[in-house]
Amino acid sequence: MSRKLTLLGMFLILLALSACEFSPPVTVEPSPTDTVTNTPLPPTDTPAIVIPTDTPTNTPTIIIIPTDTPTVVVPTDTPVVLTDTPTASPEPVEYPYVIQEGCPTYLPNFAHPEAGCDWLGIAGQVFNGDIAVENLVVIVGGTLDGDPLDMLTMTGLAPGYGSGGYEFVLSSAVVASESTVWVQVLGLDGQPLTAKTYVDTHSECMENLILLNFVLKGE
Repeated sequence: MSRKLTLLGMFLILLALSACEFSPPVTVEPSPTDTVTNTPLPPTDTPAIVIPTDTPTNTPTIIIIPTDTPTVVVPTDTPVVLTDTPTASPEPVEYPYVIQEGCPTYLPNFAHPEAGCDWLGIAGQVFNGDIAVENLVVIVGGTLDGDPLDMLTMTGLAPGYGSGGYEFVLSSAVVASESTVWVQVLGLDGQPLTAKTYVDTHSECMENLILLNFVLKGE
């Protein structure tokens, strides 16, 4: 009897279990995980670190050149005494020949009467006593009507004015001027025998010849 009861109980348990919903067991599979793979990086140029070191250099040597130190002079109130120092005056030059008394004389040109007013000149003689000296140098300089004069002749080359005569033609027309023309007599050695003698010129046709004679001083 008890055996029957045991079988009946087991039957009832199985019947109860069959009435429930059966869920098959769930198998949980592990999800794939990312595997970390160490991929080597491409090689790079790693700059070398250079540690600077103090390299000795040639330091220029500064040479100090001594200079002359100017001396400062402190002015003092010292009175300056001015003294009149006499200066030697140049001695007047003594020439052996001087202008003949009465010269210059203004005359019509008797040596070239055909020229009329188209002529202006200086002429004359140099005397040593009563003798007309020849072969002396006579020069004319200065300016006439703004034009420079620089002429040379010798006594004895213009006999129309007498023995030892000289002549200069200054212009082809009469011109008035005042102390701009000078005449001087020299020796053959170039030494002056007279001072420079300044003369005027006139614009009148009857005064176009300037007669200028020289004589030995003391005569």
